[in-house]
Amino acid sequence: MNFFGHAVLADWKHPDSGFVLGAMLPDFAAMLRVRPPLGLAAGVARGIDFHHASDHVFHELEDFRELVRHGVAWLTEQRLRRGSARAAAHVGVELMLDAEWASEPQPRQAYAAALGHAARGAGPLLEWSGAQDAARFEGLRTLLLEREGALEWGDPRQLAKRLGRALSGRPRLELQPNEEPLVAEWVEQTRAAVARRAPAVRAALRAQLAGFAVVL
Repeated sequence: MNFFGHAVLADWKHPDSGFVLGAMLPDFAAMLRVRPPLGLAAGVARGIDFHHASDHVFHELEDFRELVRHGVAWLTEQRLRRGSARAAAHVGVELMLDAEWASEPQPRQAYAAALGHAARGAGPLLEWSGAQDAARFEGLRTLLLEREGALEWGDPRQLAKRLGRALSGRPRLELQPNEEPLVAEWVEQTRAAVARRAPAVRAALRAQLAGFAVVL
């Protein structure tokens, strides 16, 4: 599940901005390629726990796994390297789910509120490994707020470019520039199937995480 999906699910579980922020933090650390921070506030720390619980459930959902399997099969048939095909299908399905959920106002409001909650001066919420990691996170946080509209996309080429950026610098997974049009073609073919399954995916996540306790 991508960071916005984590925000959607966390907001349903408990509409506390610190909790929603914590649910996104492991993904932000992965994007920055730094060690995840410690959550110094109870809500943030519990949100980080919720992130890991949610990922465990999400990656076992048959709807998600089937979409990824079809994506890997199609992309490898088109001669994409298997590592790149698996990564593009996995992250691509997650981004397509994000776009479906981003069409609703409440998840977007919760997402923006959580990013705002992380602003410097909001209190001792996070402990990064060093000042450089903290500064990089601040840059990412600001950029994400500026690009909130990018959660929704209309052109499959936009999503393919996002995948290209997300996988860049990972030799076994990254896409070559001439492969992005191929990925965009897969996105165009797959987006309707993702849209059909998005409500069932969210319902299954909520049902299986109903027992996760949030005490802030």
